[in-house]
Amino acid sequence: MTQNTKKLKTLWEKTLEVVQEQINTPTFETWFKNTAPLQVENGLILIATPSSFAKEWLESRHQQLLEASLEQVAGRHFKIKLVVDNNSRGASKDALVAEAPKESSVDSRRARVDFSLNEKYSFDSFVIGGSNRFAHAAALAVAESPAKAYNPLFIYGGVGLGKTHLLQAIASYVLSNYTDQKVKYVS
Repeated sequence: MTQNTKKLKTLWEKTLEVVQEQINTPTFETWFKNTAPLQVENGLILIATPSSFAKEWLESRHQQLLEASLEQVAGRHFKIKLVVDNNSRGASKDALVAEAPKESSVDSRRARVDFSLNEKYSFDSFVIGGSNRFAHAAALAVAESPAKAYNPLFIYGGVGLGKTHLLQAIASYVLSNYTDQKVKYVS
């Protein structure tokens, strides 16, 4: 490890200490702990994240916190660019016991999921009224932007008001429009 790499690692560790003081422990453990600095060049620091989901989450919710904390520690402004690096401080090779079996195709994954989804429960067939307009809008936002809008989404209401209809409509929409996404529907 070069001297510059050691300095960068120390700078990032101190930055994470500042971040940790400003957020709750579960959030820190989930999103920040497994990040690592890769390089610094011309006022830009590349930070490794363990997954594209973690990268997108940090960019959309904590980019400003990271840059402000880094500036506080470094005494000058740096721009942070988050990148996906499977070798960042996520699960170590020793911790990986076995890889999950790979799906043969998207269609086989859908075939298993479709058994629990009712084809009649779609956004098109949902009857919108004054009491459920917001729930419908929120469900549609989740479907159009999975894992971003209203995350998590909680729907509460009496019997027969459309909770199952909306949740299954989200699942059907995501499976139809985002082939790279997975849906887990538990009832």
